[in-house]
Amino acid sequence: MGSAASKISKAKPTPRVPPTPAMPSARAPKPDPIPEVSEGKSEGIVKDGQDPTFLKNLSALGQVHVPHNGFAIRTDNSMLKILERRKATEEAAETPTLNRVGARTLSNLLDERKSAKTAQEVEELCEMYGVSVEALNELGKHVNAPSVSKITLPAKSVEEDDGETHLAIWVDPPVVQEGISA
Repeated sequence: MGSAASKISKAKPTPRVPPTPAMPSARAPKPDPIPEVSEGKSEGIVKDGQDPTFLKNLSALGQVHVPHNGFAIRTDNSMLKILERRKATEEAAETPTLNRVGARTLSNLLDERKSAKTAQEVEELCEMYGVSVEALNELGKHVNAPSVSKITLPAKSVEEDDGETHLAIWVDPPVVQEGISA
């Protein structure tokens, strides 16, 4: 039943020979090495410029058209807003503003106020730090720089041997401005 050719192929399988990779031909051109970047025209560039087919293809392509707007700038970009705010903050920081000082500067001012002996010294401090005397007096009612008492507190444990521990106290400045009492 069936053809005799199909019966023969089922009975005797032919051995399969794996294909051998093609040997590189001795005549195949070797790829050119990657040219280095230079300021002038290389020999390959000059040859391309003399190739009439290449010139014809370039002419068919025509001039490159670059849109004038470049790329779209999104005005709702959050990063642009951050940069604008940062620039505005830096510009504002360059101009001194009355009654605006940092925490460390305020602490230094309050410390120096404690050592002022006269109202004139307090006014000079306020002028130097850019704070009005009225603002300093009002602030001095509620805020003060830390002061250390002469009372030494016992250490909490033997392991904490990093020096003495002192009690912090509120010290009012000796100079009281314009009838404001502490």
